[in-house]
Amino acid sequence: QTSSIVFVPGAGAVGNNRQIALIAAGGVESLFPGPGLTSAGDFIWDGIHFGAAANPLSTSWIATNDNILFATQSGATSNALYIQSNMTTNLNNTFTAVATSPVHALGDVTAGAITLTSTGDTATDGVFITGDYTSILSTITVNSQNDVVLFNTGSLNTFGNTITVTADTNLNSSGDITLDGNVSSAGGAVAFTAEGIVQNQGSVNAGSGTIAIDASSDPVIDDAIR
Repeated sequence: QTSSIVFVPGAGAVGNNRQIALIAAGGVESLFPGPGLTSAGDFIWDGIHFGAAANPLSTSWIATNDNILFATQSGATSNALYIQSNMTTNLNNTFTAVATSPVHALGDVTAGAITLTSTGDTATDGVFITGDYTSILSTITVNSQNDVVLFNTGSLNTFGNTITVTADTNLNSSGDITLDGNVSSAGGAVAFTAEGIVQNQGSVNAGSGTIAIDASSDPVIDDAIR
């Protein structure tokens, strides 16, 4: 099923760094890369109508001056979170995406602090990033109980602030980090922690910042990390 959301804030309901939370529950999780076969319960971000359904679909939250939360809560069946379209917030506002199933970060996102979290621990769970995720003024944090995959079209970018990527957060020896895209912190610290870490292509550049790698099994890292 497909639903659209019309956002009509009441007086004092938004602004001044409050939070807007959009949460889906239940449903059946689609197979990656989807979301063509999604059904009720998956959260798919394509944009939002402000004020009226007739108004253009917007992918920018700048006008609201609020922190943004996207989330899914699975019931008997799991449901995924797809950030399918691009999204922008004010530079001092945060964007948080959390799912009890996979997070598919497909669109490009520019925000303040960015957090992507998957708490599911099945074979299809994890955080899968194909878009460009950029924090101009703050940090990027990626957490998964299972895998984190940064595809060759994806990137994580900050400007002097930390980037932290953690797989296998529950320490059950099931969760790897695959780095095929670019990671750049422009002087901020970068840290990777997982059962295993594999880099097939792409680069990790911390500039004058430090790069920490903590893998339970031997990491496979090439010279593109510097």
